[in-house]
Amino acid sequence: MILSSILKSTTALVTEVANGSLTIQAFAQKYGNFYYCAALDGHEASESEKCMMKEFMTLIEFHEKVQNIVDIIYWGGDDMKPIYLKAGRVTPEEGLERLRDLVVRYDLKKEIELITKNEGFGGQAPPKDWRDYI
Repeated sequence: MILSSILKSTTALVTEVANGSLTIQAFAQKYGNFYYCAALDGHEASESEKCMMKEFMTLIEFHEKVQNIVDIIYWGGDDMKPIYLKAGRVTPEEGLERLRDLVVRYDLKKEIELITKNEGFGGQAPPKDWRDYI
């Protein structure tokens, strides 16, 4: 199932940045606009697809929150930084801390186990990049 595969691989990506095996810059580049590009809000889904998405609601909610954090990270130079921070943006370091806090609040291991139990990968790992599916 494509949805379970992309959720599994992209959740692993979030875990990697949270545990320090991936930099916040590399993570943001790989994660990109995942939540929007995968249409996880369901705006493009048929009724049957919306029913299927309910099975993954916890992870979809998690990725919506991840995307909200990624969206507000300020990557520009120091000259404009105070203006953007005042407007609600956060530094990459603050974004990383928010991601770590978010990972702690979710039982991602349990969610991934549920996906793995319900998918038929035949022992093969899903591709690392969600863009391979979209």
